[in-house]
Amino acid sequence: MTASSAPATREFTPYNAYALTLICCGFFLSYADRQILGVLLTPIKSEFQLSDTVLGLVSGLGFGVFYSLLSLPLARFADHSNRKNLLAVCIGLWSAATALCGTAGSTLHLLVARMFVAVGEAGGTPTSISMLSDLFSKSRGVAIACYNAAGSLGGAAVAVLGAWVASEYGWRSAFVVVGAPGIVLGTLILLTLREPRRGTQGTSTSDAESTRLGSLQSVGMILSNPALVFCILGGAASSAVIAMTTWLPSFLQRSHGLSLAQAGGALGVGMLIAGPFGELAGGLLNDRLGKRSPAAVLQAVAVVSLVTIPVGLAMLLVSSVGMAMTFLVIWRLLATVFVPPTWALSQALVRPDQRATSQALTGMAGNLLGYGCGPAVTGWLSELLRPFYGNDSLRWAIVASLTLFGLAAAVVYARAARNLRRMN
Repeated sequence: MTASSAPATREFTPYNAYALTLICCGFFLSYADRQILGVLLTPIKSEFQLSDTVLGLVSGLGFGVFYSLLSLPLARFADHSNRKNLLAVCIGLWSAATALCGTAGSTLHLLVARMFVAVGEAGGTPTSISMLSDLFSKSRGVAIACYNAAGSLGGAAVAVLGAWVASEYGWRSAFVVVGAPGIVLGTLILLTLREPRRGTQGTSTSDAESTRLGSLQSVGMILSNPALVFCILGGAASSAVIAMTTWLPSFLQRSHGLSLAQAGGALGVGMLIAGPFGELAGGLLNDRLGKRSPAAVLQAVAVVSLVTIPVGLAMLLVSSVGMAMTFLVIWRLLATVFVPPTWALSQALVRPDQRATSQALTGMAGNLLGYGCGPAVTGWLSELLRPFYGNDSLRWAIVASLTLFGLAAAVVYARAARNLRRMN
């Protein structure tokens, strides 16, 4: 066996496939637990008598702020301790917290439960991506794409299942049903996975070097790379575009007159058809085009970000529900292409003992600026526009947010590509 063929052979063992499956299942449940609140916004708004601004804060910043606060400490722990155990604990925590959302007796209670969902998820993705980077080498982009594709499928599944359960048994039951499976998965990961060997690809580092590198030093080294910083900011803006999904069930109910079950079913089917194709396209784009020019990958992502805008506007502005769902499929596919290239670059440009920290910084930006501010800004705009557009105010708020964040993503990714060319 040649030296070049050995890593590829080791990557695709039955155990690695099993580990990838469990880690992907983790993100499937993570995205389901994250998205379930968006599916249930309308009945929660009705029961607690909330404004769109408050709904945006609970669903966005209430999650994003705590995710960001805990991401770096948990990533630092993952970089220097057993990642498998940490992942199992994180999955169990966010799953239990999701189930507890179903017991909320007030807005504050719901907000606190969502904060604990964020605490668990803060450690999930940095730990998972660090493990995948040590399990897979030449196919890192595809492995990350599979991980993100599982998230998309989780979002599609929860849109259908959550809406159905809420319609039949109430919104509180939907939280319990979605949260419970994660406790089983966390136990399975704890008992059956083993800790991957660190530094099997990329730049190697000794244990002594790893110990000497402090948290602030590690963050400083990562943020001193302008190409990576712009790439992270591009991911944040693109995450804000994806975060518009939080408001789509409410949009379908308000602007198209669908019931909760109909809105969840239509959204779920649309996302299921789009499925993992956007992430897989992004992974293939990264692994193939990146061999010639990583900067070209980011330039391609910038172009895709621009194309996403008119497709999203068509989804929001057509009068037919069927046409809106058709454009949703295309929009969702395009809007998720950015994830594997962004995350793969966050791993490729840092040391092995910085991978979880780098992913945490990427996740912090995506969740605080993207998933946090995106829904909050949209909710605020909806309240601002209500005197002029009535129930259609949410439609125009999403239009404004999608255009603003989409343009920002395209500009920042183009800047990242330029800086990467200078580095090379």
